[in-house]
Amino acid sequence: LEKLLGELLVEIRAAVKQSGREHLVELARSIPGFGEKTAPAIVACLPGCWEQWGDKRTTAIKLQAFFGFDPRLRTSGKWSGKVKMTKRGVTLARTAFYQVAFCALRTDPGLRSAYHAQRAAGKHHNVAVSHLMRRQLRRLVAVLKSGTAFVDHQSPAALATA
Repeated sequence: LEKLLGELLVEIRAAVKQSGREHLVELARSIPGFGEKTAPAIVACLPGCWEQWGDKRTTAIKLQAFFGFDPRLRTSGKWSGKVKMTKRGVTLARTAFYQVAFCALRTDPGLRSAYHAQRAAGKHHNVAVSHLMRRQLRRLVAVLKSGTAFVDHQSPAALATA
């Protein structure tokens, strides 16, 4: 199994180089939580014209809908249901973002505190992780649009150099 996973990792790296999106993958990997397998998967799922969707916020909202983890409220007349994830978009990217958010939960203190704040507010674990998915998407869009690696302005190291 380890040998097979190693071979797949070599194939992923070769596919990234061939696609011409190697720079985007490296920028994505600068964000905590984005790994060697999840960053190429997410960048590969980006549509070709995403850069022209407007400012960072608009692009993030559209990509969230494109990947299928935007919130949806089902209503009919006086009845109002629960807000749930739409799951209409690209399954591979949505799964990769869940993994990215979960990894960032373990490694990024800022996102960990945001997760615990959601849990303290009574949100279910999966709802809190979906909030982290949205935050990670906004970070990704900011990094890709600016073309510079991620710098966490909330971290103690960043505050010490400021």
